Amino acid sequence: MSKLKIFGKANPVVGIKEYYSIHDFFGSSDPASLDPSHFQSLSDEQIKWSIWILDGVSWLKITENNKTGKTVHYTFSQKSLNRKGIRMLVDANGEKAVLDITTQKTSQSKIIKIDLLDSNYDKRTPDKPFAYGDWIIARVHCVAMERYPITVTLWEDDGDKAKQDTTNVKIEVKKGNVLNGTAEVSFYLNPSHVWLANAKLAPGDKNEGATHEYYVTAEFLEKIPKRVASMNTNVPNPDYKPEIEKPKPQIPASNKEPSKKEQKGINKSEQKVHDYHEQKVTVQNKVVFNHMDPINSLMTVSVDPDWWKTKEEKKHQICEYEARVKAFLRMLRVGEGTDSERGYTTQFSGKQFSNMSNHPHEIISANGYFSSAAGAYQIMSDTYDGLETYRTKYNILNFNQESQDRLCIVILKHNYTTDRPNSFYNPIYWKNKDKTIRDVEKETKIKDRRKKFKGQQADIIKLIIDNDIKKATLLSSLCWASLPDSPYGQPTKTIQECKANYEKFLKEELTNQQTWKLHLKEGFLKEFGYSCCAEQTEFQSGSCDKCNENHYDVAKTEHWITQKPHECWAASVKILKNYGIIGGTNINPIYTVDQKGNKLNVQNAQAGLDYIDSQLKLGKPVIVGLDDNLRKSTYNTHKATDHFFVIVGKGCEDGNIYYRFFDVGSKISEEGTAEKNKLYLQDNLMLVGKSYGNTHNYTVTEVRRNN
Repeated sequence: MSKLKIFGKANPVVGIKEYYSIHDFFGSSDPASLDPSHFQSLSDEQIKWSIWILDGVSWLKITENNKTGKTVHYTFSQKSLNRKGIRMLVDANGEKAVLDITTQKTSQSKIIKIDLLDSNYDKRTPDKPFAYGDWIIARVHCVAMERYPITVTLWEDDGDKAKQDTTNVKIEVKKGNVLNGTAEVSFYLNPSHVWLANAKLAPGDKNEGATHEYYVTAEFLEKIPKRVASMNTNVPNPDYKPEIEKPKPQIPASNKEPSKKEQKGINKSEQKVHDYHEQKVTVQNKVVFNHMDPINSLMTVSVDPDWWKTKEEKKHQICEYEARVKAFLRMLRVGEGTDSERGYTTQFSGKQFSNMSNHPHEIISANGYFSSAAGAYQIMSDTYDGLETYRTKYNILNFNQESQDRLCIVILKHNYTTDRPNSFYNPIYWKNKDKTIRDVEKETKIKDRRKKFKGQQADIIKLIIDNDIKKATLLSSLCWASLPDSPYGQPTKTIQECKANYEKFLKEELTNQQTWKLHLKEGFLKEFGYSCCAEQTEFQSGSCDKCNENHYDVAKTEHWITQKPHECWAASVKILKNYGIIGGTNINPIYTVDQKGNKLNVQNAQAGLDYIDSQLKLGKPVIVGLDDNLRKSTYNTHKATDHFFVIVGKGCEDGNIYYRFFDVGSKISEEGTAEKNKLYLQDNLMLVGKSYGNTHNYTVTEVRRNN
C-alpha cells in the first residue's frame, strides 16, 4: 500500500467548501499505513493537487483547479453532478495518491462565486486589469438554482473605503438565467463613464487615482438571508495625474464591513431577502479601442428628412451569405484569442509584430512549444508559403488586415476539398522495437481522434453558405486546434460555445452592430466565385401566406433528358450540366435514412431540406436519391437508394409543401417534367411521392451536393 493517501470526503455536496489533506486531521478510522513524518519535511510547493474529469475514454486535467500544500480546499460546482468521472490526484515529491469523487446534490440554493472574464472568456489577473472599451463577462456560479433568474449589477465604487459606502453609482443592471450551474451577463466599460467616475470623490481624496474601482454584484430572491463577499477590480482613470506619494493598498471586499448593499440599506424596504455576492473589478485609467460599442461611437447627424429610408435600404443590402462567412471567421478568432484589432499583429505566445508587408516567418518558443503562427487566424509560415499560387490568383499581396481575412477564406475554400493522406489516419511516431504500452495507447488515441475525418472533405466556405455549420466546424478543426473535434489533442472550445459565438456574431453582422469588425469589403464572396443574396431575387417569389415559406421554380424543360438503362444518376448529372452546374457526385452526400431505408435520420433530413432550399434560392436544381419500393440496389453506395432524379422547384397546395422534380426514368418530356411530379413533406421532414403513372412510390434517401 502506498504511504500517501488523500483524506477528505469522497462524496462532497456541491457548493460546500471541503478540505483535503495528506494528513489525517479528520479523525478517520481507516487503518491506513501512513507515516506522517515521511512527508513532514516537504514544502507546500512540493505537494501538488489536481482535479481530472473523464471525457469519453480519456482523463482531462482541469488546470484552473491546481493547488499546492499539505491541506487544500475545493468547492465543487453544479456542473460536477453531470461528470462521468471526477478524480482528485495529489503528487508529493513524485509519490501519488488518487481519490475518486462523486458529488452530491444540495437542497440549499446558493451563489458560490463570480468569475470576471474578458471577451475571450479568459480570467483577468491583477497584472492585466480591464480598461475602458473592454467587455466584462460576469459568470455567476450557483448550486440548486437551475433556471433561476439572477440579477447582476455593475457598480462604480465612489465611497470612502474606510467608511460607509453611500455614494456608489449603479452603472447597469442585467438579468440572466442559470443554466448548467452558471449564469452569464456582459457589461461594456463605456469610455463615457470616465467623467462619472472622476466626478465624485470620497471625503479627503484629491482625485480618483490611477485606477477606478468597480464591482459586480449578483443576487436572487430567497427566504434565508445570506451574504458572500469577494475581491473587487479597478479600472485605470484616463484623467489621472499621478502624485508623488505611496499608493494606498487595495482592500479585498472580504475584509470590509458589511456588504455595500447592506450598508446602503437597499434591502430595508423589501420584505424578501436576497442571496448576495460581489466581485471587484480593476479598470485601468486608459481607453482601449479593441471592443468599442458602435452605439457609443461618434454619430453623423443627417438633415435629410428621408434619412430613415436610406437606413432601411442599407439594411437590406447586407448579404446574408457574406454575414455567415464573417460570423464564422470571427468565431474562429475567439478560439485563437485574436478577437480584436490587435489580433492582426499577434504572434504565438502573444508577441506583437509591426511589419505587415509579409508573414513574419519567426519561430517562437514558449511553454515547451515552437510555433510560427501569426496574425488574426494564427497562420503558420509554411501554410502561408504554400498558398503562394492562391495569393497570386486572388491578388493577396501582403499580410495586412484585409489580406489575413482573405487568406482565411482561401484556406477554408481550397485546403480541405480532398481527404487527408493515409499517414494522417495511421501515424507512427515510434519505432516498433522502441514502443512501450503507453506509446501504443497514445498512438491508438490519436487514431481514434482522427478517424472521424475519414472521407470528410468539402469547400468549407460553401458549407458555411449552406448553413452546415457543424460540418464546417469539424473540417476547420483540422487547421484550428482550438475547435471541437480537433485531432491534435489540445484543449478546445465546445461545439455549444462555437455555435453560440457564431449565432451571436451572425446577428451582429445582419444588423450591422458589430462589437469588432473584419476588414473584408462588401461583395468579397464574388471575388472567390460565390453568389451573393442580391443575385438571388430572380428565383424567389417571396413568402407564401399559406405555408409561410418561399416558393421557387427553376424548371427549364429544355434541360430534361431521359436516362439510358441503369443510368439514372448519369442522366441526372447531365441535367445539371445543362444548367451549367457540376454536381451530384458522391462527395459528402446527406443521407436522410439508414442503409436499409427503415429509419429516418432527423438531423440529416432537416439538413437535406435546408440544402435543397439554399440551392433553389440560387436558381440551382439538386440531385436526390430515392427508394422506389420496387428494386433493391446493390451497386449504389447508399444501399437504400434505387433511383436518382432532379429537384427543380418548391411550392404548396393549401399550405401543404411539395418539391417538383424532373424524372429521368420517364420516356417523354410531358411525363418527365410534368406538374404532377411532386414530392410532399411527410411529418415536416421526409419527402415522399409517386411517379407520373403512379407505378412507383418514391421516398428520398439522400441529397447530393452541387460543387
